[in-house]
Amino acid sequence: VVQNAAEDRYFVCSDGGGVYEFSGTNLVGHYDNTNSALAEKDGKVRVWSGIVLSDGSCWFYNESSDNPLVVRDAHGTWHALPWPDASPTLPPSFAEDRSGALWIGHTASNYLMRVEPTEFIQSGGLRGV
Repeated sequence: VVQNAAEDRYFVCSDGGGVYEFSGTNLVGHYDNTNSALAEKDGKVRVWSGIVLSDGSCWFYNESSDNPLVVRDAHGTWHALPWPDASPTLPPSFAEDRSGALWIGHTASNYLMRVEPTEFIQSGGLRGV
């Protein structure tokens, strides 16, 4: 579960059905390969983990995709971006620091990455790590 406490919104990641968005207890959105940048593989849209940053953007790890770092930016636009390292074989961990930078812990490669969200999105995943 990924929470945006400022808006009382919750995003539930699914290992086969994409992402479900709740407002309080009400389902308000379901995102998969038909209405977002999430991709499917073998009939499943696998989303392992994610985070909502303070700017309102949502970042997810979409295991099914060649561009597995999927972002819904603060304006509601979806982006599928390359993973800054070899794709994880385990769910990555996400955290945001006080400056708004995104930290990604990747157990499989033993990396801790710092991402500047705006620069990463604007460059299509080429800069900002």
